[in-house]
Amino acid sequence: MKGTKKKLVFREMLCLNSYISIIDDSSVLVENCRSINECNEIMVRVSTKENDVEIWGSELKVTNYTNTSMLVEGRINSVNVTRKSSRV
Repeated sequence: MKGTKKKLVFREMLCLNSYISIIDDSSVLVENCRSINECNEIMVRVSTKENDVEIWGSELKVTNYTNTSMLVEGRINSVNVTRKSSRV
């Protein structure tokens, strides 16, 4: 197995990747998130290890939050994923 593929398999085994599930326009589940950075009725901003995730909509609320995942419910308009800049 090549080095890059081996690293990806290892990350998946340890559940280090983040997963985002969008259910219609009513909810977004973010797994393996690190923190909620901002939360109001129109935007929720979450950090994962490698990305920042912004969820935009109306009547948004975090209905389920654990130490590794969160569920945002409301009327979802968009989900933006921005890769964090790599540290040198």
